[in-house]
Amino acid sequence: EEVRKALLQLALAATARCGSDQSFSAFLSELALIASEGCLDRFPDARAVACQLAARLCVLYPQRMRQYSLEIIPAVLPSLAHRRAKVRASALSACDQLVRCGAAEAIRDMAAFRESNVIVFDEFYHGATRMNYMGALVIDQNPTIRRQFFEVITGWMESLREKGDYETLIMPYV
Repeated sequence: EEVRKALLQLALAATARCGSDQSFSAFLSELALIASEGCLDRFPDARAVACQLAARLCVLYPQRMRQYSLEIIPAVLPSLAHRRAKVRASALSACDQLVRCGAAEAIRDMAAFRESNVIVFDEFYHGATRMNYMGALVIDQNPTIRRQFFEVITGWMESLREKGDYETLIMPYV
């Protein structure tokens, strides 16, 4: 567990040291895969570091991360319901950066939204449960997580390009 955490910290330190260097951006797909798999780790500290890595990649390479953000965010979402506040905080900041980077469609998954006129065959026959991560964050026990969540969604309402599309999903939580 500690080795995986140390490897994720190494990747995080490498991105901090190299910054937005173009030669380092050649390894962006590998770093995105490392962040995605690290967010599914069983070790909570490794999850937190992987979420920080995903957020930093979005800050350093916003245009290039647009193609990876939709692939990373399903791995980050379960960390929003983790029992440790540190993991939830880093997952929330990663979700914020990923949504701003181009994964705004994930707001539907965060709110467990399903259109009434769309039936997914697999869900119809086998059933599926969706977790309302936004609802869980609104009533979180930790006040810093709630404050961070409100700052994130108000930031989305102010500056997200697709805010008109997702305003009805975000507004009930404000």
